[in-house]
Amino acid sequence: MNRIISKIKYTFNSIFKEISVAEYISWWVVRVLLIWAIIACPQSEKIMISINFLALFAMSLLRFLASKDGFASRISFRCQHIINIIEFLGTFLHNFLNVGKYIDNFDRILHVASGPLVVIAGYYILKACCKTEEQRKIVLEPRTASLFCCGFSFIVICLWEFMEFFGDLLFGSTNQGYNCTPSNDEFWYIVFNRFNAAGAEQYPLWDTMFDMFDAAITTAIATVIMYLVLRSRRKKIDTQK
Repeated sequence: MNRIISKIKYTFNSIFKEISVAEYISWWVVRVLLIWAIIACPQSEKIMISINFLALFAMSLLRFLASKDGFASRISFRCQHIINIIEFLGTFLHNFLNVGKYIDNFDRILHVASGPLVVIAGYYILKACCKTEEQRKIVLEPRTASLFCCGFSFIVICLWEFMEFFGDLLFGSTNQGYNCTPSNDEFWYIVFNRFNAAGAEQYPLWDTMFDMFDAAITTAIATVIMYLVLRSRRKKIDTQK
């Protein structure tokens, strides 16, 4: 029991070495909002939102279970910020409040934002792979780091759509647009009508694919920006030597 308490204290102290009190409070703001969503949402959405709620504790749980010198213990708590932003936009605003009724193409905005956010998370994870400064110099070489972060983002994009698919299949949720009718003047609706041969029944497939396209495009842009930033940073370090 004392060992568990000691581990909890160590994890808690580690949080405040990496983030500020204000940032930690923001974690709990999002957690409280999702608790509200779980209580107030329709029965068919409760399981999916509850699963997403658990993601708000992902980094704390991961660091608690990790050994002090292990890979997981080096993953920055700032990754939790990224998880929280995605959960706030996707689970609370989109799934629970359904702000897409009032903000055109909000789902598009969500997936466009997710690409760069996951690219940044990928950088923190790659950085955690390094134990020494020499390893950082090799692993965080601009091209290597950028390609890793790009690949990591693409994997998460695919896993997110898998989650939506199985959530709809097993729990009766509607993440893939089964209850959606696209606007007549929306760009993707025009494309949908032009190339779609199966009719409205195929819309969920289009919803899934364009979600992936949106995130993939911004992932590619974020990868280029990351490469340029890392290359500039590396040049400054080399110049100072």
